[in-house]
Amino acid sequence: MTGPFLPGTLRGSVERLEWEKLVRGSRYRVSKDFLDADGGIHREGEEWRFIGSYFVPYDSELSILVQLQDGMEWRIPLRWENGAQLAMCENIFEYLSPA
Repeated sequence: MTGPFLPGTLRGSVERLEWEKLVRGSRYRVSKDFLDADGGIHREGEEWRFIGSYFVPYDSELSILVQLQDGMEWRIPLRWENGAQLAMCENIFEYLSPA
């Protein structure tokens, strides 16, 4: 997980691509622990508001942009490939639920 960024910093990043599975502005809770591409662990019960996302095909990396309860923004990188976070990318609602 990369950050923190000041509120409003990451919102400009979401114009490139919007990931259809999560709704911008909605709150989500981690329902199953997962490891992001930076090695950060996201534990069951973690909550955040979804800002947006973008995908970089060259790196097969999906970035989920979130805002925590303190208002600070973070980027959660996920590798969309075997041996990484493929299951998370393709089955997001096995790991997240609406808060």
